[in-house]
Amino acid sequence: MRHVWKWAQERGIVLWCVYQHHITEEAAAFLAKHSRMVDVWALPGKHLGEYDQVVVVAIKGQSADPATLYEHILAGKAQPRLLTVQPEPLYRVPPPPDPQRKFVFAPDVVDETQGLRLVIEQGAWQTNGFQSLLSVPPSAQDIEPPVPPRPGHMALVLAAGVANGAVIETEAHGRVAIRGKTQPVEQIAKVEVEALPGDPDHSITKTTVRLKPTTTLTLLSETGQVIEKQGDEALLGFITANKQALASYLNQKFKPMYRWDFHGLQGWLDRIRLKGKYPLYTAQKHVIGAVTRAFQSRDSLLLVGQMGTGKTAMGGTAAIALASQVVKAMQGQMRDDQVILIVAPPHLVEKWQRELHSISREVYIQRLDRHEDVKNFMTQASRLGAGIAKIGLIKRDMTKLGTGREAAIVWRHKAMALWQRDEPTPEGYEPQQRIQRQRIPTCPHCGTLVMQERKGVCSPATENWLTSGKRVCENCQTPLWQATRDRGSQPAPGQKYPSKNPRYRLDEYLKRCYPDRVYLLIWDEVHEAQHGDTGNGEAFNRLAGLSQKVLAMTGTPFNGRASSMFNLEYALNPRIHQQYNWGGASRLSRKTRGSRKFQTIVDENAKQRGRAESRWVLAMGVREQVIEERPTYDSESGVYTGTTTYERPYEEAPGISPLLVAELLDHAIFFSLGDLGKALPQFEEIAVPVPMDADTGAEYERVRQQLKDYLVQRHWEGDTTFRGVRRVAA
Repeated sequence: MRHVWKWAQERGIVLWCVYQHHITEEAAAFLAKHSRMVDVWALPGKHLGEYDQVVVVAIKGQSADPATLYEHILAGKAQPRLLTVQPEPLYRVPPPPDPQRKFVFAPDVVDETQGLRLVIEQGAWQTNGFQSLLSVPPSAQDIEPPVPPRPGHMALVLAAGVANGAVIETEAHGRVAIRGKTQPVEQIAKVEVEALPGDPDHSITKTTVRLKPTTTLTLLSETGQVIEKQGDEALLGFITANKQALASYLNQKFKPMYRWDFHGLQGWLDRIRLKGKYPLYTAQKHVIGAVTRAFQSRDSLLLVGQMGTGKTAMGGTAAIALASQVVKAMQGQMRDDQVILIVAPPHLVEKWQRELHSISREVYIQRLDRHEDVKNFMTQASRLGAGIAKIGLIKRDMTKLGTGREAAIVWRHKAMALWQRDEPTPEGYEPQQRIQRQRIPTCPHCGTLVMQERKGVCSPATENWLTSGKRVCENCQTPLWQATRDRGSQPAPGQKYPSKNPRYRLDEYLKRCYPDRVYLLIWDEVHEAQHGDTGNGEAFNRLAGLSQKVLAMTGTPFNGRASSMFNLEYALNPRIHQQYNWGGASRLSRKTRGSRKFQTIVDENAKQRGRAESRWVLAMGVREQVIEERPTYDSESGVYTGTTTYERPYEEAPGISPLLVAELLDHAIFFSLGDLGKALPQFEEIAVPVPMDADTGAEYERVRQQLKDYLVQRHWEGDTTFRGVRRVAA
């Protein structure tokens, strides 16, 4: 009921047919909180001769007194009204909010007869979804990447459908047209069989089903013959046999921005000496030229370079070139008071500072550790003239570290009688203990009692609950928390004022005080900000949103799963922001002038981010599901009664779809050590096993076996507390 509640419209009727004992306190609290009216009707007789069945009728909405409605529901559960034929309807279905919008209940699998009925009688052909199947798809736009795709991207480009419609000459089939399609295909990844110690005749079977993106390359020859090549091996074989023809088409299809002319920076780049004596490699100069050229048409770029390629030197040189007005095509875009911020891991800040000074001496570089440093830096930057690069260096962790918080609550004491005055004193109490004073929290703005919902039951909020998160008053939407000073920013004994201000998050401070002063943000090792629910990910999104240009640099853009790229692409790629938009913070109703009513939440987006990421994984990643077949036994006799199948929810698995690479091409630059043209020694990693000593290994094996036996015993006794540990031990 909780999951389907969202599908009911306001004042809609929700019928819940359950056994009487299913109306728990949690269910009653949920109904009281989200319903205008609730009635409980009893069906005559008993199901299976044992269970009482009831029908709960709820009108969706907000009750004026949820507490009274909660008691009414529990009373209806105890003594439900018998469901009989009524002379007049007791409930009426409300009119639809929009009469033009309709829906039809249909089975999951629509056969030919039902499909014709939906099209002819129900008017399914008029829907947008049906018409979109008949409409001619728009012609694909030419992709304009910063640089041409690398040779290793050719297979992914074909699989993503970017080259659909290409006509090339092949050796095996002559002149053919190409169409690539990638769709998830269900595969059996593995099957595990676990023996049952107490029942050797039966076992537990766990089947892992994987939904993996599979590419089908369809070729249409001049004679009308259709050739399909499915799978990675067939795709790679086709590319190997027709490499020149495909490369020629892709060079015409992709029109890179950069023309290998250093973007007018060759003379300036030739004069740079790292550490006073080392010039830049030619390949590094081309990357710098590609970055500055791409920033003419793109606001965000992703620079993916292997460790040792010189990302610090390339990113720093591009930043100084933009800030010093060396790039003629972009002169005047950066205001004189705008700055460049570089966020780097703590151990790389000093390296950034050294290399920036070696690139140019006409720079103003300042380390920013606290918000006072940011204020001084911004003040000084506004005084400096044009042509001087103003660069602020921030340790990555300082963007997210702020002061602590405490509950902003007014605690009141309320007298409560444990028993009536004329009742006898209960055992264990004294007469003077009849009146107890309870400490209750109230909102400092509206004075409403702050309630906490736990397992569907509402009660006065506890102090632990209030301090465990950022709580908000449900009545007036006022935050019930406030910042608190840490130990170092509190006044010393005998002093009126503290010696320093408390620490403030730099990302929030920049957004609040300097929302338009950051021209370029460079985030080094951006893969550490790949999750939006972490402090690093939140800081990256906030700073990227207030910066005019963003350069994200990393050597490992993702960790093997598609979800690791969602937060980065959400900040860097405008298309992802539109297709998977999760709405941001909750939206409040408009406040009427002169009204004393408080604002209410009209759009709750707390869970939309997870849903958007799930849709991203569905389209760009790989998912797995475990289907478990377990024998069942009679609860009284213990006799084997059959097999029960349990299907676990789908979870993300390692792997990506070629569509993900296609999304990256127009704003990503890939750079490897091989591009430097440097004769490097061969690198090989060799694992050398080091065996344990005999006594250590014996003790280790004894403890491991003892722990495994204990966990297996706990599992068969129904204790799932150590389920994850048992899997590791197994």
